[in-house]
Amino acid sequence: EGTEFGLVCQQYEENGKLVPSDVVNKYIWQWIREIDRKAIAVIDGAPRTADQTGPYMDLMDELGRKDVMLFLDVPAEVAEERMIKRGEKAMKGGHKPRPEDVDPVKRGRRLDDGKMLKDLVLPRFAERDKLLLIDALGDIEQVRGIMAERILKLLPQASRKEARVVSDHGHSRVAAPAY
Repeated sequence: EGTEFGLVCQQYEENGKLVPSDVVNKYIWQWIREIDRKAIAVIDGAPRTADQTGPYMDLMDELGRKDVMLFLDVPAEVAEERMIKRGEKAMKGGHKPRPEDVDPVKRGRRLDDGKMLKDLVLPRFAERDKLLLIDALGDIEQVRGIMAERILKLLPQASRKEARVVSDHGHSRVAAPAY
């Protein structure tokens, strides 16, 4: 939040739209080029479309990176129910809800985007053994625990002891040096 990329993304998200590929590519690819090549980045949310996937895979090959894509797998009905509850919770707490949480049309677009991601993008990562698929049907703490455990297993043994789980606006990340 507050970054140039975050502000650009916010404009699209407020309208219930995916951030266009050229915008994602500009910022995410720049970030990927800048991080330590020995580190393993677990990427949540990019690439999201088939036209972002090819360039992403090419960049990973060019840089010799071992990154994986994280996907929290839930049936569409569960995802929709969670969005609605998240919107209700935000409004009760006096916070601005995400557009897809309160607008059925935008929620439908988001669910369609999730289906496209599942059907067109995830198989490409799975083919290369670069997909970290997490069954996300449990409660949030269970899912975070499973996610952290699975991510830590990706790290070399030497970096596991220095790894830590970082939570950022409901998204858990594992931060660790890789050796």
